[in-house]
Amino acid sequence: MYHPDSFSRSSSKGTGGPLYSFAGWPILLLAALLLISPSTSDALPSPKRIVSLSPAGTEMLFAMGLGDRVAAVTTFCDHPREALSKPKVGGFADVSIEALISMGADLVVLQDIHSPMTQQLTRAGIRWIMLRQDSVAQVLDSMRALGRACGVPDRGQALARRTESQIRAISSRTKGKRPRVLVCVSREMEAGRITSFYAAGPRSFYGELVRLAGGENCLPPSSPPYPMVFAEGLLAMRPQVVIDLVGDRNFYHSSSRLNRDELFDLNEIRRKWRRSFPNSTFKLQVLEGTVYLRPGPRVPVVIDAFQRATREASR
Repeated sequence: MYHPDSFSRSSSKGTGGPLYSFAGWPILLLAALLLISPSTSDALPSPKRIVSLSPAGTEMLFAMGLGDRVAAVTTFCDHPREALSKPKVGGFADVSIEALISMGADLVVLQDIHSPMTQQLTRAGIRWIMLRQDSVAQVLDSMRALGRACGVPDRGQALARRTESQIRAISSRTKGKRPRVLVCVSREMEAGRITSFYAAGPRSFYGELVRLAGGENCLPPSSPPYPMVFAEGLLAMRPQVVIDLVGDRNFYHSSSRLNRDELFDLNEIRRKWRRSFPNSTFKLQVLEGTVYLRPGPRVPVVIDAFQRATREASR
């Protein structure tokens, strides 16, 4: 599996199928609505020992100036730098309720993958909040809700306003015709060539970021959020820009024994794209880092990177 804030890697062999498949979607750890435990309300005392199981939630907490209240995070919480020194409660989905109880957690920040934990947390008397981040609006709502759950609603509002203002400023720079953009979130390779990949459709979180950056998603509007696209599909869609999100080698995990150095060799990734599509003229932008996988306060950074990539198409 790829980085937990991103997508699962599944196997797809051969290129004789349809242009894109609705089967085997990557698991995007973004979702639809914001959920808060029944015991979480503005009337309760402000939490003092917050455990964040969401890397994006960790970024929000520190951005609101609540780093001193964060008791523990996951091994995937790598931003800001101060989060690295916090005690770790596990990876992403291997956290025990007993560990949370023993450390005196009084608020646990979750993502949708943690849904099975909510009943256990409620039974244990531990408050929780589940962040839902399937769109920019939901990211902003998550900031506000997290601020309320932590007893600092003004800070949550301020973070949301600041993030929204930055997004508007970047989006306002878009001019002229929108280039056709394809965002790759995970790729499958055979014999050094890209045979298929998962792409972000117009209705996905990244699809929205493409629009805000001034691009036009080249997948059909009826596409699922993250369909599998075969090589023939890319040729038929004729993207002008391909953005490949490769994550971070330090947070890669897979059941297969794969060479990380090879997987994250950006020059080799570029060569494989060109080798796989030698007659295509699209501009290729390979973006490395967990920042591109985190729907949190750094969303403006992602939109700005997408916008710079789309500008390449007009040069």
